[in-house]
Amino acid sequence: MKRICGLAALAVCAVAIAVMASGTGGASNAGVSASVQPTNPGPLHACSTPPADCPLNTATQFIIYTENSNRPVHWFTAAITRSQIPNAYAVTGIDQTVTVNGVPRPEFSGTFTPPPAASPPVFAGRWPVSCAPFSSPCDVTSPAVLPGERTAPLVSRWIHGAEEPDGSYVFTFTIHGTLNGAPLDVVATSKAIRMTR
Repeated sequence: MKRICGLAALAVCAVAIAVMASGTGGASNAGVSASVQPTNPGPLHACSTPPADCPLNTATQFIIYTENSNRPVHWFTAAITRSQIPNAYAVTGIDQTVTVNGVPRPEFSGTFTPPPAASPPVFAGRWPVSCAPFSSPCDVTSPAVLPGERTAPLVSRWIHGAEEPDGSYVFTFTIHGTLNGAPLDVVATSKAIRMTR
C-alpha cells in the first residue's frame, strides 16, 4: 500500500486519494452516486521536502462526494445511528486505483477504512462519523449518507512527490457500503490531473 499524501518520505502515509476537477461520478446505483472535487485542479509540481514545507502548487485536497437520492422512510426505534437509518448508505471503505499515462500503478493503490477502526489512523478525522446511542464516552460508528443527502464521506489529499513520475494521473475510487443491509458499491473516476516538475 502506498502513502496517502504523495511523499514517500512520510512514514505515516499509506495510500493516496486524488482527483481532477470535474471528476465524474459513477452511474447511479440503487439511488446512490459519487463524484470528486479537488481544491487545486493542477498541474501539481513536484516537492522534495516534507509536507509542511511543500508549496501550495504541489498539493491538492480532494472532497469525495456521495449522493443518496433515496427517499426518507419513517422509523420508530429511538436508539439508532446514522448508518442504521432506513435508506441510509453506510460507507465501509474506499478503494483507490491509479494510472499514470494510461498504465496502472499498483503501488499507488490502497484502501481507506473509516472509524471506528480507521486505516490509516492519521485520516480518522477526515470521515464524518456519529456516536452510538447512549454511549458514554462516544463509541464512534461508521459514516453514512442519509436519504436525500449529498455529503463527503472522506476528504483526502495528494502531494506530488519528487520521487513520483511526471505525467497524466487518473484516479478511480470504489466506495464500498451497504444500503438497508445489502452490499452496494459506487465508482467514481477522475479526469486526468497533470503532475510535473
